[in-house]
Amino acid sequence: MLQSSLELDPSFAMSTKTSDLPFSEFASILPAADLADLAGLCASAVRERTLARAEEYRRFALALHSVHNAVLPIHRLPFELLSTIFRKAWKDRSSLRMAHVCRRWRSTALQTPALWADAIACTSFTLAGPDQYSYMDTLLERSVPRDVRMTICYFPKALRFHLLPHISRIAVLDIKIHSANQLHNLWETLRGGMSCLEGLYILCPITDYHEFIDYPPRTWLNEWGSRVACKALPNGSLPRLRHLR
Repeated sequence: MLQSSLELDPSFAMSTKTSDLPFSEFASILPAADLADLAGLCASAVRERTLARAEEYRRFALALHSVHNAVLPIHRLPFELLSTIFRKAWKDRSSLRMAHVCRRWRSTALQTPALWADAIACTSFTLAGPDQYSYMDTLLERSVPRDVRMTICYFPKALRFHLLPHISRIAVLDIKIHSANQLHNLWETLRGGMSCLEGLYILCPITDYHEFIDYPPRTWLNEWGSRVACKALPNGSLPRLRHLR
């Protein structure tokens, strides 16, 4: 009954109009054009209009902050100099924060493939954790078209498919092999061809000193190779290989 009476009461319907805006202490700082735009609207229309204008003003504020930042002295550095600074300053994964300081720094970093190639060269990819491949994939994508030097501590089967789009740019591969299966994965990758590879370094980690004395790594590799039944590499699959250890 109450709902019905409210719907039929024209005075209640008129009371939802905002001829006088609430919260006058806030409304007083609004431009006259905005106040005029809100006058006479119902509450729902006021909410819709104010949200739209707030978003517009938010974009204005961001643009003004960008203009403010753009005239700071540090933003007058030439692109080439800023790129060189980034490359010299890179240490490890935490250095990614440089690309999040401001829009210009991010743009400069993303347009510097050598920076990401350097990042790959100083990283040992353990391929562990929930984002085991995402970091490596990101660095490889951003380093195009530079050649890269990679150190990988583990060679699971899935790794081949992540390397494949960039296989022609890998100039040096330093890899740790822990099992016959991993040796197979590496061998299949080599058989597919690595046209830029100049250095290949394979390491069998020592887990037990006594085992090393009785069963040296060369023996492990020979046995693993016999178990994997490695096929010969096709002619021309590693045309630039100069260093093998």
